[in-house]
Amino acid sequence: MTITPIADGIPTERAWKDGLRTYVRCGYNSQLNSELIAIRATWDPAARARWVGPTKAAQVLALVEAAERRKGQVVAVKAAASAHGWWVTIPFDAEAIRTRAKALHGVFDGIGKMWAMPTVEAHAEIVALVATYTAQVEQARAARHAKEAAGRAAQAEREKAAAAETAATRSARVIARSGRTPTGETGQFGEHSTARMNRAGADAQAREIGSIVRVSGRRAVITGFKTWFTGEEAASSTCWHADTHDEAHWDWRYDVSYVEATAEEIAADEAELAAAFAAVEDEAELAAAFAAVEDDAETTTTDTLSTPTGPTIARSTGGVYGSRGDGRIVLDDATGRVVYQHPGYYDDYRSVERWTTSPAVVARVRALLDRGTRTVGRYIVTSTT
Repeated sequence: MTITPIADGIPTERAWKDGLRTYVRCGYNSQLNSELIAIRATWDPAARARWVGPTKAAQVLALVEAAERRKGQVVAVKAAASAHGWWVTIPFDAEAIRTRAKALHGVFDGIGKMWAMPTVEAHAEIVALVATYTAQVEQARAARHAKEAAGRAAQAEREKAAAAETAATRSARVIARSGRTPTGETGQFGEHSTARMNRAGADAQAREIGSIVRVSGRRAVITGFKTWFTGEEAASSTCWHADTHDEAHWDWRYDVSYVEATAEEIAADEAELAAAFAAVEDEAELAAAFAAVEDDAETTTTDTLSTPTGPTIARSTGGVYGSRGDGRIVLDDATGRVVYQHPGYYDDYRSVERWTTSPAVVARVRALLDRGTRTVGRYIVTSTT
């Protein structure tokens, strides 16, 4: 490879000739690169440069010389700005001012994040535009702050007016609107949230006054609430919420008046309680079935688990790293026996498989499966019924 300059004054780091080819190296986002792409110059990854043949050599020389002139102009503008103090900082959001600075042949310095202007007139014009823009921004900020202050003042007046109304009067009116029968008892309960929001958003997220809630299993009407913000420092020292300790959060404290439950609510409570007791009993029976299968196992194998098909009861166990499988029992369709399988927790634990044909154990497992598919505590029942 023989490298020769393409013209006097053009460094070979920028452009060179190699045989019939003319190579040019430039920045990807530069104007010169865009111009070379426009004339279909070819990219050479080995040379990290674009090249053209002899028919476009003169055209490329003109482009390179123009680029060198631009480079010289940039250097000259920065030198003049440094000598005369013609540097100016243009705010990032002031796009129109940046456009005007470019039109006046200003040059942006990426290191200093400032613009160099070529003449005293251009510098004065941009400085004046920046001053006007800054004043407008400050004026808008002041207006916004004044509006926010007025809003806070109005909110304070509303809170003052609301506080003037006695709690008893407000509570009586809210209860009357609810149509419920009060018991005469009152109470409070709290809620909190780590969601990012302002006070208006927190107030909007609060439960609606007059709504019916369950507090300690009893029905109550919300008659008022208080909202406040707890910062991280205060949370770390005084917060009583374990899940938000050391975290900034919003708090709501609700005032409630207890009311008598309706017949529908009483029936719903009884049904919910019965379902909870049934779930507890069901989970205990599932646990006992697992224990019975494990205790009555007739044969044990390791390493290789079979693939029985049939209804299944799977068990999981939890920990700080999430839940994982803790074995399963399958009522095998092919053999009618109950198969217990455990995959082992880690790679160095061996898998386990046992089975039983005990009529009592099989009947016990079948009865649990006949109750249908469900998830109860640690157990997932997959039934075919």
